[in-house]
Amino acid sequence: MNYLEALKKLEEIEGNYDVESVRTEGVPVWPWLRLYLFQVMAHTKNEHSHDISAGKVKIVLRSLFAFNPLKYLKHHKVWLFNGGERRKEIKGKYIHRVSGFANSLIQDCFFIEKPSLLEGHHKKNEIEEKEIVSESWILLAVHITERFKRFRKLTVENEHIIAEILDKLGVRFDYRYFIRFLLAQRSVIKSLMRIAGRPDKVVIECPYTVMGYLWAFHDMKIKVIELQHGVAGSSHNAYVYRHPSIFYPDAMCVYGDREEEYFKQENPYYAKEIIPTGLYILEKCDKAFNRDPFAEYRERYDYIVVFAGQDAIVPQNIEFIKKVSKENPKQLFVFVPRFDIPNFPDDISNLLYKPGVNIYEYLKWCDIHCTVYSTTCLEAAYYNKPTIFYNQDNFSQKYYGDYLKKGNGIEYIDDPTEFGEALLKIKNCKEFKFPQAFVQFSKEKLSTLFC
Repeated sequence: MNYLEALKKLEEIEGNYDVESVRTEGVPVWPWLRLYLFQVMAHTKNEHSHDISAGKVKIVLRSLFAFNPLKYLKHHKVWLFNGGERRKEIKGKYIHRVSGFANSLIQDCFFIEKPSLLEGHHKKNEIEEKEIVSESWILLAVHITERFKRFRKLTVENEHIIAEILDKLGVRFDYRYFIRFLLAQRSVIKSLMRIAGRPDKVVIECPYTVMGYLWAFHDMKIKVIELQHGVAGSSHNAYVYRHPSIFYPDAMCVYGDREEEYFKQENPYYAKEIIPTGLYILEKCDKAFNRDPFAEYRERYDYIVVFAGQDAIVPQNIEFIKKVSKENPKQLFVFVPRFDIPNFPDDISNLLYKPGVNIYEYLKWCDIHCTVYSTTCLEAAYYNKPTIFYNQDNFSQKYYGDYLKKGNGIEYIDDPTEFGEALLKIKNCKEFKFPQAFVQFSKEKLSTLFC
């Protein structure tokens, strides 16, 4: 089943089974298990999704000494967990698109960065943060701890419910491994706090992958703040389970009014505080990029179209961009995938392949944005650029159809052959009138939250 089908099936399961009664150490573990069961259902990972590839091991080991690990021993008031893959290059420096403000705004901030699976960590002279370590040490410790926990008895209350669900779905899922991994995350973070001291606050960009960390912090009554890093709401599996949990943040900084309304009205259990603070990188890039990167192509092509890819549907992205570029030779298509794609075809003259670039520079200077369901459609609107959605398997409509209505700079197509017609509609549109998803970036709100 695809993403949307898996999401619907998961909601049915949660309506038919008492999943909250599945507990370890008295804590409901379903909010954690559902994320990985969903991956198996949606075929984004197989039943052995916990297997560690040689490539990942290499990245982790290579990243251990990217920064001085002795900094782990120093006490800091604020810990901030972020991901190296979210850095964007701005005039020679690689800035975190979500948490880049923290280096200058938060006093005594300690950055714990997860290495990018593509590049590991950037060099020290390429980043702004000084008090920074690699999360690779924690990741390694978690995996080692999980293996030791295999020799200890694991008690899961109402385990039969999980067995019934898996039998109904007809899938294999090593849920006991994921429970052990959750417990390992908790154990390692508690050990780290005994070594380095207890922080006053913790900031995390992507908490649903490290719920064991949140469990440990909440055991110690430490406030956890999430910084929205992508789609968040009814279309994202991690944000649709409407039950309180020790694995959720206490506060969440969101892009704008849309997310604030969703969490306050439809899922008030996720976080006690919802604060619209905008997105740091948008204003940063708007001021920084004042030269057109497509200047040399303007005379040869009518429009510059930037297509933002998604790593969950890479084959579909490639098929679309190849067809649409061949059928529209007067337009220049710029394909920006999340990660580098080996052996990407380079035989199409009006197609540029640009992995690893700062897409915000391209969004500012392109004529039209195109995607299936990337949040770049919201960021394109910030720069007042229209979007043509490739509505593959109805993903686009599911994610954004109720928010970004067709017309006035927004078009939905179901096939590459429809691109020309959508382009004509945008060309004839006198004024783009789509909602702005981002409030103005607010240093004041963030400063108040962290002080």
